[in-house]
Amino acid sequence: MSGSGVNDPRSALADLLAAIRIESPQAFHLGGRRFTVPPAATPDAGAGAGTPEKPPLPAYLAGALYRWAYSRPFRAPLPTGDPPATGTVDEALVAELSAANAGRDRWEEGWTITQVHSAGQVTAQRRGATRTLQPGQFLSKDGPGARPRSGTPIVLFYPRESTSLQAGFYYSFGEVPEDDSFGFGLARAYWNVSAEGAPRLVGLLTRRLNRFQVPFRLKVAVLRGEYERTDVAVLYLAKRFFPVFGDLLRDVHPELRPFLGEEVPLFALPVAPGVGVAEDPGNGESFGQHRCRVLSETCWSCFVAGDQRPEVLLAEAVRQLAAAGTDPDRPWLNAGSLDVYAPLPDLETETPAPAAVPVPEGDRCIFLETAAALGARLCRDALWATDRCNWIGFSMESLDGRWRQTVRAYGPDLYNGTSGIGLFLA
Repeated sequence: MSGSGVNDPRSALADLLAAIRIESPQAFHLGGRRFTVPPAATPDAGAGAGTPEKPPLPAYLAGALYRWAYSRPFRAPLPTGDPPATGTVDEALVAELSAANAGRDRWEEGWTITQVHSAGQVTAQRRGATRTLQPGQFLSKDGPGARPRSGTPIVLFYPRESTSLQAGFYYSFGEVPEDDSFGFGLARAYWNVSAEGAPRLVGLLTRRLNRFQVPFRLKVAVLRGEYERTDVAVLYLAKRFFPVFGDLLRDVHPELRPFLGEEVPLFALPVAPGVGVAEDPGNGESFGQHRCRVLSETCWSCFVAGDQRPEVLLAEAVRQLAAAGTDPDRPWLNAGSLDVYAPLPDLETETPAPAAVPVPEGDRCIFLETAAALGARLCRDALWATDRCNWIGFSMESLDGRWRQTVRAYGPDLYNGTSGIGLFLA
């Protein structure tokens, strides 16, 4: 169900709910298997924690849904016992992923501290951008050992990777820093990739995304036991950059296909075999945690009401999903989002299109590649209406005698905010 069922989300939802029955506040059935909730249950980490006001069963059920239905293909009857232990970090796999990462560590100058916080963090600004930084993310121009103070120029450090950001995962980061658009919503691309194919995935994605100057995060599991999941690798992109993902997927999927499974996480949109997309809820939960929590609360409310018939469960799930801002027919979207995601044609049989412009040999190759990358980024950043487009940029305006940063569309000369677009198209 986890991969094919989401093409008909309501059918997938109905099938899953029909496999759930709460027996009592201490027991429930999922996929033919009985689960008991200890009186002092510690809810699964994938689903949040119970509270004294709410019995632990909903959180415990959400954890079971996350483990058995969201991150793995749901097939009843469920096996008895827990999934095999995931083991320890595979250091050889970590080394392969790091070697495949085409990114580079970067330092960026031009930042100035505007505020120093009590825990050692600082807020800094550069060309209208503002960031809050942790100790170790920056160097003071005042020299080693100097205490941070307002007005101090600093240099920011952007690492290419991290093995400690989240236990059990290797992270790679784009060479272009994450901008404010990451705070306005993220989209996730899930990859059901094998451990043998994970280094190739890292190499292909980091090389192409960095080439086209797209900020991103990519996390890959480094516990071999996790590779039975459908979400062992997750690519995070700001939603405004997601239109480039279709071209990226079309480019890399044929090479990755031998290493990809068929399934994707439950309620993600399958865009290609082994690849699904969904939007980040933005509330601190992951996509899977949020959807599983809503479903578990649905089942609990029906149990309390004394009616767990499948049709009642489905109607209540639709109501609660809608109340949470989720379209039951497009559960991969957040509230109010435009659906810019679509499955791609059969990538296994599709013939790659020839390059629009042959790349010549010699010194001109570098300039043409750079121009192509700039042009591609301008097209990605544009707002399109059929065959017409415009760009939005930042500008400074005086309001009540104070200068403030505003966002506005570029004028007919494409000059507002920057001359870059006008000069490039000229």
